[in-house]
Amino acid sequence: MKKVTLTRKELYDLVWSLPLNSISKRYSISYHVLIKVCKKLNVPIPESGHWQKVQFGKPISIKQLPLEYEGKNEFTFNDISLGINNEGIQSPVAIIKTEIENNFSDLLIVHRNLSSPDKLITERLEAMKKWKAIRKTKEGQYASFPRNILSMDVSEENYHRALCFMDAFIKLLRARGHHIICNDGTFLLIGNQKMQISLVERMKREMVQHEKYDWKSAKYSKSGILLIRFRERAYRTTDWAEGKQPIEKLLSKIVANIEIKAQELKEYQIQLEKGWAEQREKALIRENRENLIKKELADFKTLIAEADRWFEIKKIRSYLDDVEAKLKTSEIHSEEVKNWLSWARKKVAWYEPNSKIDDELLSGIDKNTLTINKYSY
Repeated sequence: MKKVTLTRKELYDLVWSLPLNSISKRYSISYHVLIKVCKKLNVPIPESGHWQKVQFGKPISIKQLPLEYEGKNEFTFNDISLGINNEGIQSPVAIIKTEIENNFSDLLIVHRNLSSPDKLITERLEAMKKWKAIRKTKEGQYASFPRNILSMDVSEENYHRALCFMDAFIKLLRARGHHIICNDGTFLLIGNQKMQISLVERMKREMVQHEKYDWKSAKYSKSGILLIRFRERAYRTTDWAEGKQPIEKLLSKIVANIEIKAQELKEYQIQLEKGWAEQREKALIRENRENLIKKELADFKTLIAEADRWFEIKKIRSYLDDVEAKLKTSEIHSEEVKNWLSWARKKVAWYEPNSKIDDELLSGIDKNTLTINKYSY
């Protein structure tokens, strides 16, 4: 890879224009090393959730590049396959790869023949034998291979070689303290991270001329190149394939990369959970505020209703006072009017806001709406 030198300001502009994962892929540098470089040059990086906010057009805050800095003003990205860059920072993959090679050298040998194979390899061999026997029958022509068996998709020519490699691969993973389960796919458990993996043979595509017509069609066939496929998410996979070196020589590098991927996924999950927790907290604050607003509005409406009632009560009392005054000046003293006045004043007293006076017939009436509660009689 060609060396690329960036100034501190260029690195700052870069990390605020692209996600760190995209930058690490562009320059073939580990995500962790990139973070270390930013810390070393005192370059602030976006917080979790920043790029999701950008995607959905939400407001964001950008940290300014600190002016008080006395260190180096540039950094050179090297080919990290060497493990160490010009700042003396060793990549996490290189560290783990070296550790594996120093402590598990006897498990890095892939034998040409199976010797005391792992139980997953034995189960695969037995399942393949039964599956082939079923396929020979008329009823078993369309029988599918069991999903609870080690995932492998290779040609017949590479099948034995693939089994030998997977046997060494599984034994190394177990020695590193990891677990492999086969249930509707093959999954690797590193800590609490569950990752789907499989051994596949890369397909090659070639255009073939049609025998009768003037057009070509794509033909796919196995290429002979083996690779470990790691599914990060439903829509994203990472392959570690053999190249100049056969896959048998890449055991330590593949396992180191998988362990780093597990750590990255763990950190990604922590950031996701942190983001979710922040969203839940904001939602709770928003809900509490909405409840306060609703209560405030309800209290204000109650105030308006009580004020309206008080105004109505004043009107009724004024009317009753006027009737009573006319009754006193009248020579005719009607008992019926007096009784009505007494009844009316009792109703007004009951109708007053915050009144605790009971009324036998109106006890179930809503005083704000003066409607009958159907369960009150």
